[in-house]
Amino acid sequence: MREHLYWKFVLTFLIGVLGSLILSYYITTRIAGDVADYEDELSEIKQGVIHVYQLAGDEDKEKIIPILTDLGIDATVQSVDGLSHALTASEINQLLTETTDDHFVIKDIQRLTKDMYMMIDPEIGEVLHVHIDLSDDLANRRQLMIRTLMFVLVSGSIFILFASRYFVKSIKKLTVAAKEVTRGNFDVDLKTEREDEIGQLMVSFDEMIQTLKSTDESRKAFVSNVSHEIQSPLTSIKGNTKAIQDGVIHPEDEAKYLAIIYQETDRLSRLSTHLLKLQSLDDDHFTLNKQTYRLDEQIRSIILTTAPLWQAKDLMVNVDLEPLSLELDEDLMELVWINLITNAIKFTDVGGTIDINYYLEHDRRVIRIHDTGRGIPEDKLPYIFDRFYKVDDARSEKNAGSGLGLSIVKKIIHLHDGDIHVVSDHHQGTTFFVRLKKY
Repeated sequence: MREHLYWKFVLTFLIGVLGSLILSYYITTRIAGDVADYEDELSEIKQGVIHVYQLAGDEDKEKIIPILTDLGIDATVQSVDGLSHALTASEINQLLTETTDDHFVIKDIQRLTKDMYMMIDPEIGEVLHVHIDLSDDLANRRQLMIRTLMFVLVSGSIFILFASRYFVKSIKKLTVAAKEVTRGNFDVDLKTEREDEIGQLMVSFDEMIQTLKSTDESRKAFVSNVSHEIQSPLTSIKGNTKAIQDGVIHPEDEAKYLAIIYQETDRLSRLSTHLLKLQSLDDDHFTLNKQTYRLDEQIRSIILTTAPLWQAKDLMVNVDLEPLSLELDEDLMELVWINLITNAIKFTDVGGTIDINYYLEHDRRVIRIHDTGRGIPEDKLPYIFDRFYKVDDARSEKNAGSGLGLSIVKKIIHLHDGDIHVVSDHHQGTTFFVRLKKY
């Protein structure tokens, strides 16, 4: 039981309250001087009785009794002969002596209890006995104080029991949610109307769960896509290899099937390279290796490198780039231009055109890559930068890819605080706009 936060909360409160009550009682009864106050009050009552006694004449002594009784003071008339058990012989003699100042005797019974003996009629030996006891008043006051403190303790305990349930209920809800998330269940409800720290914690925890849920869904989709991308070439490689081993393939056709195996192996290699590149780019600690270089020369170099590809399709490539120096990560930007230019070549039909130029837009340099290829359907445009996404028209053995190229391009551009945008008309062509900082 002590391990539960609820009971720790309750016990801590009770210990604190109980300690406070004990300290309050001690301060009230010991430091506040309540006994001394009663002693002062007792002294005042004693002096008052003596004063009344001295003011009364011999004939009015008996009238003192109803006055004192009305004031709540115990006063009785006794015979002097019956006081031998309460007074000494000298004290009785003091009462019987006809003096003005000492015609009474005061005895201390306890600290707050006194007996006063005053002569009323010396001839018949009548004595006024006044009993003053304030100890009961003090005891009653302390009992009332204890009852009040106990009431505060009980009512406070009941309050904290319910208050603790209110606070701990949300924490228990968080605990259950955490256990469900640990099991892989992200469908938990942590909606709350609380606006205090616990409410903020629940909102933050819910946001974390939604992020984990999205990440988990992305991970599952990623694993599924990678498995699919790997499975297809592996099946082709396995089938063709088996056919060659079993002699099903005619020796004259082996070269063709070996070329297919090589093509699928190269496809797996490119997939592996892209996955490793994405992993490094997604690393929170990834840093760009920026340096100033000629961007126009880099793009022209890639055009020359890919010349066999676009010349084989008899494409016209127009490059209109003036000298342009920017501070960028040269190696990463090379991947950007390779992906965009090879895609333009891949999806442009024989005899088509590719135009590459740039212009200034506010504080951005815009690199424009336009092709007259087959274009991208409008409903596909929002997804072309998603990982493993492939436009249906592009899914052919000839143009097979991993679906990671454009996602790598977008990631690199964003790491440079840039932006990439695409405009396309189906069967009319596609234009990519890469916006980079001017300086």
